[in-house]
Order: sequence, then structure tokens, then C-alpha cells
Amino acid sequence: MTATTTAPRNIPVAPGAVPGLGHALPMLRDPLGFLTRLPEHGDVVRLRLGPAHVLVVCDPDLFHEVMLNSRVFERGGTFYQRFAEATGNNIGTCPYADHRRYRRLTQPAFRVSRFPGYTSIMADRLDELARGWQDGESFEITSAMMNMTGSLFVSAMFGTGLDPKIVDGAVTSIKDLLAGLYQRIFLPSALAHAPLPANRRCERAMRTLRAMSETIVGERRASGTTDQGDLLSMLMAGQDELETAQFAPLTDVEIMEQVVAFFIAGAETTANALAWALIELSRHPDIEREVAAEARSVVGDGVVRHEHLERLTLCGQVILESIRMYPPGWILTRRASEDTTLGGYDVPRGTTVAVSPYLLHHRPDLFPRPGVFDPYRPEILARRPRGPLVPFGSGPHKCMGDEFALTLSPLALAAITARWSLTPADANPARPITGMLLAPRDLRMTVHRRAD
Repeated sequence: MTATTTAPRNIPVAPGAVPGLGHALPMLRDPLGFLTRLPEHGDVVRLRLGPAHVLVVCDPDLFHEVMLNSRVFERGGTFYQRFAEATGNNIGTCPYADHRRYRRLTQPAFRVSRFPGYTSIMADRLDELARGWQDGESFEITSAMMNMTGSLFVSAMFGTGLDPKIVDGAVTSIKDLLAGLYQRIFLPSALAHAPLPANRRCERAMRTLRAMSETIVGERRASGTTDQGDLLSMLMAGQDELETAQFAPLTDVEIMEQVVAFFIAGAETTANALAWALIELSRHPDIEREVAAEARSVVGDGVVRHEHLERLTLCGQVILESIRMYPPGWILTRRASEDTTLGGYDVPRGTTVAVSPYLLHHRPDLFPRPGVFDPYRPEILARRPRGPLVPFGSGPHKCMGDEFALTLSPLALAAITARWSLTPADANPARPITGMLLAPRDLRMTVHRRAD
């Protein structure tokens, strides 16, 4: 992340800085542990990264203040710069001036009323994938979940008639793109576009995704039947139900850029949520048996449907607790567009402000025993707006696909646990890896067919 070299005054400085590097070493060695210790030093804490300064928000009310005031605290920093370079100007990367139009024109695709249709498109594919495992088979859990959710998201976005090779290519490209983007964040600007292997893979992946989107959008236009009940249909309709006359419809280029952003965000975050849920259930067999019993009583050995969701309460709680412990967007950056204040401190224009869902989710005063997996905890059961549970962010830039993810993930978890139990095949315990998203370390798991 980039930051101002002008030190904001009177703000507590985190301990552990070393000359020249500041807090770069602890952020690289143990970023999650370092972040969770910062609330001991104040509601806003200053870090030094080399000559630069970053303000880290440690208080939930200030977190929401930063996220809600997107005009003053604009998205900025190397994360957004690199992501925009790769994916274009989309809902996930656009500046404040473009955001309202993009959100208005893409929001209808994520209305709850559309979810039964999306679920119907994905249901048979989910059933096919869940049945396709073999008893005693072992696989790397994150890749397996990415293959599953990638295929499901492609179906939801583009319909069910795609060549499986296109789906597989898209999933592979997403993995390569995210790995390359994370490395680019920490490279000097001069090396961010150098012909390094990671950069070449990243750019090749982006070309593949753009070409795929361009082909599908072009074919849909040529067919003359744009409304096929999928997410792409809604983006191509470009309808703003509240203020149609205020915004020009999305161009085909803009549609392609939104599609790529949604695919990256949706498939990868949902895959990680499912992987963590299955890992934690393998560590807690009593809860795993309760989840399986719920899934089998609701779904049986059949196909999950949208109407099952309201009865899969424990599956939903397991997903929420998993993304509390391991929020995919573990740290986000904003940049002050003008001189302002935060928590009683003066914040000069250009200052980088970091907010961390992981930090808030692991404050013991907000979530007692934060390192313990407990899907029955009151904070999960009584989820409230503008509370400390913020896995999808907050404010106008909150992830639009949050409810979509919270619909798909419990249904996928039920489809899996109704048929299978999973146990670790590795001796090493799973631990989080801080990349673009908070993913599990490579972990192989073995599936066991449930007895009827």
C-alpha cells in the first residue's frame, strides 16, 4: 500500500518500528498478528512503512465512518491501482465520480428477487459437482472449492450452455490473475510491469478473461435474445429502475469489465468461505454432525433449491462464523481526498487510511474468544447493520454480492455435507495466507461418503 510521507500529528505510533523500514518487517512476517495487537495502542494507530505513513483504524464506529464517507475517504493505494490496471474501470476499482452510475446500473442484477432464478440455473450444476467426488478421494481443498464456485458463478452469470473448457479456462485464469496481482502490490512501480513470470501470467490471464467476456457478450447481442435470466442479462439491460434518465446504459466494454470484477470477487471469496467452513467443521466433529443432519433433513440426497435456504439456518451460521474468522478482504485502503478529522485527530489530504475487517473480528471485547470457531455465538445470531461484523465492508462501496454469496455458500455447504464428510489428509494444520484475499494454506482433505 502507498502512503503519505507527511506524518499526521499526535496520533499514537505502533511499537516495533526499525530505522529505515518502519513497521514493514512485522507486516510482512505476521500481518494478522500485528494487526490484532494494534487496538492496545488506540482507536487510530500510525504505522511507518519506510518513509511513508499509514493510519490504521481499530474502532468499529470509525471503521463505518471511513467507509460511509466515500467522498472524503476515497478508494486508493497500490491495491486499487494494480487491480484497476488489470481489470479496468469497474465497480471494484472506479473513482468516486464514476461509482454512483456503476452501482445504479449494476445493482438490479443483485436484487434478492433475482436470486431464485440464479439458484435455479446453478442447482443442477452444483448437484453434479457434489456427486462427482469419489469415496476416499483426496484433493487440495481451496482449489477444489474454486473449481466448484467458479463453475457455479460462470453458470449464474452466463447461463448453462457454455463449453466446459471455457469454464475451466476462466477458473484457471482467475487463480493466476489473483496470484500475480498480489505480487505486483509489493513490487516497485518500475518492476510492476516488467516481463517477470508472475507479470506475464497475470497479463495472460486478464487477456483470457477479457476475450471470454467479449465473445459471450458479442454472441448474446447477435442472438437478439439478451434476457436469459442470468446476471449478464441484467447487466446488458442496463436498467436503473429508480432514475433511468440520469445515467447512460453500460457500454459493452463496461459490461465486460464489470463481469470480470464480479467473477473475480464472487468466485474466489465464496470458494474461500466454503474451504474455511469445511476445514473448521473437520476440526469440530460435533458441529459437523449437526450441520450434516440439518442438510440431510432439508435437502436429503437431492438437489438444493432456493426455498431450502430459510431452513438451512446452521449452514448459514457456519458460513458467517467462517468469514468472521477469515474475512476474505482482510485489509482495505482509503485515501483522504481533503484535510479532515478522524477520531479527533487531524488527517491531512493524501493520507492513506487502512481498515481491517480481520482486526475488528478478532477484538476480544467485540467477539469473545475470537480465535474459537463458534457458529452459535450471539454476535453471529444477532447480526446487525453497522455492527462490528463487516466481512463485506460497509457503506456505498460495500460488496454488492454479499447477499448473493450468503445465498450460494450455505446451499453449496448443504449439498456437500449431505453427502460427504471431510477430514484433513495433511499432518500440518491449516493456516491463513495473506494474499489478495485471506485463503487457507494449501491443505489436502479426504472425502468420505456418508452412510444412508
